[in-house]
Amino acid sequence: MAQTSTAFSARNAVVYISTDGSSWTNISGSSQSVTAGDGTRLTGTAHTFDGDGPIIAAGKLDAQESTIAILYTETSGEAYETARAAFVAASSTLYVRVDPLGATTGNFRHTTGKGVITAFPQFAEIDASSGDPMMIEFTVQHGGWTKSTVP
Repeated sequence: MAQTSTAFSARNAVVYISTDGSSWTNISGSSQSVTAGDGTRLTGTAHTFDGDGPIIAAGKLDAQESTIAILYTETSGEAYETARAAFVAASSTLYVRVDPLGATTGNFRHTTGKGVITAFPQFAEIDASSGDPMMIEFTVQHGGWTKSTVP
């Protein structure tokens, strides 16, 4: 196979979050990274008297954990305050949507199913010796990602 000539950077990626799966907030302007998490499939094994190895069966897909790194800001409507509000809500429900190459018609789009924010720091790590912008990471546990195309 010849070397690819269609590699991309994440410079045009668009990241959204939603508490209901239909009304989306674009948090790209205050987001740094999304780690999709590993998809795993449950498996089961059984041994028989005949043979030395197990019988292995495939089960359902397991839950995934995705991590989103965002800037710590105190501006209403930006990523931190929007995600924090979802976390402190009783349900902590959150959906995540990512357009890796931008929200251009025909590009791939990846959307989680209904998830729950399982970890959210109250505020960013504070380090007086650093000039870096303050960041936090939060974790969403969900049922996996669905791939589609941007309409």
